[in-house]
Amino acid sequence: MKSLNKILKKKKPLNFYQSFITFFLKGGKKTRVKALIDKAFLKLSKKFKCTQHFLLVKFFAAINTFVEVKKVKVRRKVFFVPFALTRKRRVSLALKWFRNAIKINKQPIPFINKFSAEMSKIFLGEFCFTRTQLFNNNKLASSNRSKIHYRW
Repeated sequence: MKSLNKILKKKKPLNFYQSFITFFLKGGKKTRVKALIDKAFLKLSKKFKCTQHFLLVKFFAAINTFVEVKKVKVRRKVFFVPFALTRKRRVSLALKWFRNAIKINKQPIPFINKFSAEMSKIFLGEFCFTRTQLFNNNKLASSNRSKIHYRW
């Protein structure tokens, strides 16, 4: 009986597509956001000749991080301490970096083009804001790994 309850209480797996839609949702206009993201993924799937699901998995594999650096105060001193991340937090962090990259891009082009340009830079391994954020996070975590004992 206990094992059945554990199975029923397990959380659903994260749906990357729904995560994208809800993260870019603004003002409750879900159909509009879904249409924009679908157009961007259609453009990318034609360019790379692969499915939308494969593109999503490849995106999260490229921008996946396992640690996050947080500020911790100990005896009036501030330390940057690396913390391990859950899967849900890793997805939200990757989406946050991606959304910030699109917001920072001030070129007068539509959202679909900004979205697909940033996504294709990630797939091709080129320099982009999202990869820079990932690199900075990992660099900060590795430089502060000696302060990991402050994680309580």
